[in-house]
Amino acid sequence: MLIAGLLWASDKNFETNYFAVQVIGNGTPMLLIPGLSSSGEVWHGTVERFSKNYTCHVLTLAGFAGQPATGDEVFLPKVKAEIIRYLETLDGPVVVMGHSLGGFLAYWIGSERPDLLKAAISVDGAPFLGALQMPGSSVDSIAKASEQMYLGMKMQTDEQYKAYQPYIWKSMMHDQEIANQCMQWGITSDKNTVALAMYELNTTDLRSELSKMKVPTLQLSAWAAYKQFGTTRKSVEAAYKGQTKLHPNIKIEIHDESWHFIMFDESEWFYSQVETFLATD
Repeated sequence: MLIAGLLWASDKNFETNYFAVQVIGNGTPMLLIPGLSSSGEVWHGTVERFSKNYTCHVLTLAGFAGQPATGDEVFLPKVKAEIIRYLETLDGPVVVMGHSLGGFLAYWIGSERPDLLKAAISVDGAPFLGALQMPGSSVDSIAKASEQMYLGMKMQTDEQYKAYQPYIWKSMMHDQEIANQCMQWGITSDKNTVALAMYELNTTDLRSELSKMKVPTLQLSAWAAYKQFGTTRKSVEAAYKGQTKLHPNIKIEIHDESWHFIMFDESEWFYSQVETFLATD
């Protein structure tokens, strides 16, 4: 259901072990990075909407959603480096859009190589996810908690890991039928890659690097799924403003009803925000 009607054409001119890429459309290059355990299929609606005016380069990262794992002991830094190498092959500055972990990578790439970007969009991602999830914590305490989580995930059996997937996916989007489809991405993801990516994501702090990100950036955020934990719109807005205060050119928009997968829960709002941003960047 997520990708019905789309015909994908693979980019065969670039080789890497860190992601698969599929290309569709015509126009300004747009790189789309999915989140943890997600397939590039998460961008189905986005590709349908934007491929008339953009050439969409859709990634699925190694170890996620059935893609072969690299088995490396370092993951996200290498993914970031390989994406930059890929961007260097494209014609002209690129719009980079990422969801969750992909949004974090958009910040990382934009801070390191702003010359390659036309604009950046983070969809419920953050420059330092660990501090966003555990506000008030020190970097050291976040690292310790993340290490315990990492070791705990690695100790899980494959059966335990797969049994936990329904809870994860159904807690992140409204439509439970779509959640059931997406759950297969989690089940077919490599447990060790997911654990390592989560650890690196939670312990990498990009906040001080954002002053280098001199490209227009849109941060789309959601908070409703976390009401039960005491999260409010005000606290989320304050957290994002605090994390991005060094960014010279950022716009933050927050939806009050969407859960984590904004492009599914509130697709028209999502498309409208992106279109308005890209029209003015």
